[in-house]
Amino acid sequence: MHYKKSYLFISIAFFAVFIIHTILVAFVNIENLGPLTAQIGLASINKISQNIQYNKILDLLTDVVLIVAILSICCFAILGIIQLVKRKSLFKVDKPIIVLGICTVALVLFWIIFDKIFIVNYRPILIENNLEGSYPSTHVLIVCFALPSCVFMLCNYLKTKTIKITLYILCVLMVAFAVVARVLCGMHWLTDATGGLFLGLFLFFGLLAFSSKSLNVDKTIEE
Repeated sequence: MHYKKSYLFISIAFFAVFIIHTILVAFVNIENLGPLTAQIGLASINKISQNIQYNKILDLLTDVVLIVAILSICCFAILGIIQLVKRKSLFKVDKPIIVLGICTVALVLFWIIFDKIFIVNYRPILIENNLEGSYPSTHVLIVCFALPSCVFMLCNYLKTKTIKITLYILCVLMVAFAVVARVLCGMHWLTDATGGLFLGLFLFFGLLAFSSKSLNVDKTIEE
């Protein structure tokens, strides 16, 4: 069974959910919940995280997970450059690496749009006494895209099933931790985390849709 169409459908579904979610956060149930009376969307939901105190340890731990995610992408970027030099053609570089690069560029564009152009929400705390955009959570976005993508790509080069299962479990735990901890550390509203989750999964399933055959994802799932 080939799952390419399913991955594409799921990817599009997550993007649609993200768009709807963003519109709701930007325009529905706006209240002055943030510092300096910053207006926050979906206030009824975000009040859950309004009184959470900043936790430096959790913040640092989520930074560690973020660094792991970024380094994972960098490792495959280096592998792609090595393949490009050796094979002397971009079209001969492994397809999943090319798709990973395209998705990463898309991720950066999304970050620029929401961090510099269209600021939806501000953080629950001030950063150097200033308001700072926080939607969607960059940590959650990068982790939810990069870790699953790189784990699936890495497992394509591995043969030991036990190692693969271990990597999958670690990946799920790290993603779950990033989503929850970014809220509990006081750096984000709940909707910031869910927004990052939806957008990250959109990119991840998009990667699977366009490189699942090369990654042998179907075989991995059916094992």
